[in-house]
Amino acid sequence: MAKQVKVKDEVYGTMTLDNKSDIWKVKDKVIIPINNRKCEVVVEVDIYDIMYVENKYGLLPKELIEFHKKHPELLKEDYAIECENDQKAIYKKLIIDNLNDTVSSIERAALEGLEEILSDEPEKYLVGEVGKEKANKLLAAKTKEERLESLVLKRMRVFRDRIEITCTCDWYRHSGGFSINSDYAVMLSLDCMSI
Repeated sequence: MAKQVKVKDEVYGTMTLDNKSDIWKVKDKVIIPINNRKCEVVVEVDIYDIMYVENKYGLLPKELIEFHKKHPELLKEDYAIECENDQKAIYKKLIIDNLNDTVSSIERAALEGLEEILSDEPEKYLVGEVGKEKANKLLAAKTKEERLESLVLKRMRVFRDRIEITCTCDWYRHSGGFSINSDYAVMLSLDCMSI
């Protein structure tokens, strides 16, 4: 069994390496207020290069560790560190420093996504996709708050150039989510995401 690696990061807090998925799992959830309701969101950090991380924490077989000591250029350490720094910067910008703007972007993207679905054969699509009860509720919703009532954020993954957050809502039978970068957020079905 592989050695468990737990680190304390200055941006994310305590993280544990999940080398089955090539991600860091952050111990503490992030609270994101969507539609005036607090969503507790699980945070994961994508690992750009698992070989670099495994070498850094001594998880590789001794032969590979010795090999990389002789050929450090193969690990591309500078690039891996640059990727980690970019991830921290986007997380800090979107979640720590400007959460209110990020929430506004998510809510706007959700409303745009719903509006797009409603404009394309709304009742027929919705009833077939999510059932009559949910479809009727969405079609009857008049306010922003009513339309976003079912939106719940679930899991976030931090990538180098964006953050993706999965969600549940009444207008996707299966989970959907958001891709957020410094400029905008867009709502997607889960099969269009990397998370």
